[in-house]
Amino acid sequence: MFDELIPLSHCMTAKKTATSPIAYHAGHYYDAGQFNGSVRHWVNRLQSQPVQRYALFTNDAYPFAVMLLALFHAGKEVWIPGNNRPGIALQLQQLDCQLIGDWDATKPFDYCLESTECSSLSLLPLDPAETRLVIFTSGSTGQPKPVDKQLIQFQLEIETLEKLWGKKLANAAALATVSHQHIYGLLFRVLWPLSAGRCFHSDCYINPETLVKGTHDAAAYWIASPAHLKRLDQGSPWERIASLYAVFSSGGALQHEVAQQILACSGQQVIEIYGSTETGGIGWRLQGNEPLAAWTLFENMSLTQTDDRWQLHSPYLQIPPRPPFPKGVAAPLPLISSKGEITQTLTSPPFGKGGQGGFQLDDQIILQDDGRFMLQGR
Repeated sequence: MFDELIPLSHCMTAKKTATSPIAYHAGHYYDAGQFNGSVRHWVNRLQSQPVQRYALFTNDAYPFAVMLLALFHAGKEVWIPGNNRPGIALQLQQLDCQLIGDWDATKPFDYCLESTECSSLSLLPLDPAETRLVIFTSGSTGQPKPVDKQLIQFQLEIETLEKLWGKKLANAAALATVSHQHIYGLLFRVLWPLSAGRCFHSDCYINPETLVKGTHDAAAYWIASPAHLKRLDQGSPWERIASLYAVFSSGGALQHEVAQQILACSGQQVIEIYGSTETGGIGWRLQGNEPLAAWTLFENMSLTQTDDRWQLHSPYLQIPPRPPFPKGVAAPLPLISSKGEITQTLTSPPFGKGGQGGFQLDDQIILQDDGRFMLQGR
């Protein structure tokens, strides 16, 4: 629940029950004691390395969580690419990134998930404003773009999500059919569960059939996308889907017909999240039988219109962006194509567009009198 959230900056220093399950990975539950041991093992190893910038890619979410926290506590700069294709790997290496994780299928990476030799290593809380990562947009509206994010931005968003849905989710486990290498999966699959003390499943399930088999009859919720939800049909495991505590969707608007089918067959009203890598979450909605459901802005957000464009004012964007590189490092941020080619470069991340104090949205919006809004395309 909200009052029990552990700040991401204190995940490795807060007192918690050592046997509390953190994640379900490779057929086993890993508890807080094992997680702490693995993270501290990697902090000890990484602190002795002169490399500052790491590109982290993992197939599974639990090893990702271990490495991400270890890199943060070792004072490293973390880049999170959307995939591990050879072209992407080459370009990241040219930008002085050390590849870490599942980059070479012929050489399985040992995450040392059973390590205990550094379990007593003393760690300090992270500075949520200084701790940051570079994550890429999905490229759905062009080439993937790098965005510099601070830990405090994720924490503020987690607090908002927990206020809205913490009681609904209770102690349910997070299961997903979306990757943790993009911001939606990173936040909903890894960071939010870590902060809220909920177990998350490491596998990225390929379809709802395998996902519901992974629930082991326990309380669970589904982190999905419209692409997965629209493939549901009359043969889908509706009874098991009905037992889920919640179904989330992001990455595009869910078609009304799909939302209606899910509601009719399972009783689930999909919780849709609207946002972007640059802005984080902007709003949410529940679709029912009505054809046009409006979006509700998240807490403390507002929209203003200037010259036919809409500006978002969000607490997640009020933290001044920091320079994307340590002192003395002049390499620019790349814009990487789906083929792994650099198409252009940026010397700073695209934090805002067109106006001080607000972020210019690409979407056209109709703002209603009650503060909710409708999306009208681009």
